[in-house]
Amino acid sequence: MDVLTDVLRHLQVTGRVAGEIELGAPWSTFFPDKDHATVHIVSRGSCFLRLDGETTHLGPGDLVFLAHGTAHVLSDHPTEDAADSSALLSEAPDDADAELTGCRQIEGGGDGRRTTIICANFYFASGGSHPLRAILPPLVLLRSEDMVDAGWLEDSLRFIAREAKSSEPGSQLALDRLLDLLLVQTVRAWIRTEPAVGTGWLGALADPHVGQALRRLHQEPGRHWSVGDLAREVGMSRSGLAARFSNLVGEPPLRYLAGWRMRLAAQRLVQSDDSVGKVARSLGYQSEAAFGSVFKRHYGAPPGTWRRTVQALPDQGGSLAAPPTAPTHAPQPNGDRPAGLRSTG
Repeated sequence: MDVLTDVLRHLQVTGRVAGEIELGAPWSTFFPDKDHATVHIVSRGSCFLRLDGETTHLGPGDLVFLAHGTAHVLSDHPTEDAADSSALLSEAPDDADAELTGCRQIEGGGDGRRTTIICANFYFASGGSHPLRAILPPLVLLRSEDMVDAGWLEDSLRFIAREAKSSEPGSQLALDRLLDLLLVQTVRAWIRTEPAVGTGWLGALADPHVGQALRRLHQEPGRHWSVGDLAREVGMSRSGLAARFSNLVGEPPLRYLAGWRMRLAAQRLVQSDDSVGKVARSLGYQSEAAFGSVFKRHYGAPPGTWRRTVQALPDQGGSLAAPPTAPTHAPQPNGDRPAGLRSTG
């Protein structure tokens, strides 16, 4: 079992292109804090990203992934003030045909040097608690020159840029599927280029013993595991695996397993008609009561109550397993439009 694939499959991540923006200098756009991740791809020209007091120059083919949706500014000049144009944004017309004819085409700024940026969002089914989002840094920056050896990543950016300009039916669907691939490739590229990725479960996958242990836990989450059993399967002593696993992943093996079981339980409760008892047994709990006790500690409500609450939430559609205290809002058809721009769609 590929652990990254397992995490993305069971805890859904939905990508949606918000629009392709073309801007003429001078321009500056403020993106407020969001509860989803944001991606910007510079397809033509250059710009500056201001994030948490730091300024980064972006050139053609560069990609930034803001996993935590942190507020930031894009501009043609490192000190350009971002205008508050919320009134202009509220007057921008909606493109009712965007779902059929491709992503929203937006333009703004002045008459100077032009820059084209593709903006996309990733919506995490478990909000900020998603295990992938939780370990990613606020900013992942991939330079175009670093993608030369990344194969499909460079090709995907080119396909996304081409599809964003397409007016053919189904372009939005094609873009969404390309974004699914882009997310996996971005994480892969980050692992290769970022030495600090060695902490957390994602970095631990590179360790031959702990990576194998994680794969075994994901292959059989309902098995009655002990640390000793897991250690024997990966060729380590019990104490050696326990210490190494905790050091790399950040928590002991069985605590990690318990958390993953709860995430799987939440998804199955929402996406299936299985009884609470059946879900409990599939995840290795010998009694429904024991399962219910752990689930309540994790989510704040018994499984049956939690299931009814989540299924009754608006925009859930029975497809996203998020705690009732932090419901996931499904992306709107046209995504979020960055402030300071006007639609030409």
